[in-house]
Amino acid sequence: MAHWKFLDYVDDGGTNEIEAWIEGLQNSEAVRIRLRGILDNLQDVRGLETSGYVEPLTGNCSGLLAIEFVVRRVRHRPMGFKGPGEGEMTLLVGAVKAGDAEYKPRRACDIAFERQAIVEMDRKRVSDHDYTQR
Repeated sequence: MAHWKFLDYVDDGGTNEIEAWIEGLQNSEAVRIRLRGILDNLQDVRGLETSGYVEPLTGNCSGLLAIEFVVRRVRHRPMGFKGPGEGEMTLLVGAVKAGDAEYKPRRACDIAFERQAIVEMDRKRVSDHDYTQR
């Protein structure tokens, strides 16, 4: 039985922002495959934060979670939150991190919080994460 269901943020025009982020990456197919594998594994864990893939963020990002993985020496960090429903995690914004530098996009945490507020007010702004794309 799956403990977690993963959702993606959808903008007001219907664009799945996580899929758009992946498509815009240089190694999009490798990123898609890696994220798909991680999310598949995370469905069955009880504690996301103890899985080894999910990091609770701190500082101005406190309250968000990041799924951490590396593809071709690039540290990918899609950010999200637990919710809007029980047993759900919504991916809100895709980000990358180089060394100890800030996230790219630079306002990733602010964007994630803005989108979280939208999702919490309007459940229609999420869609199931599509594991079958490409």
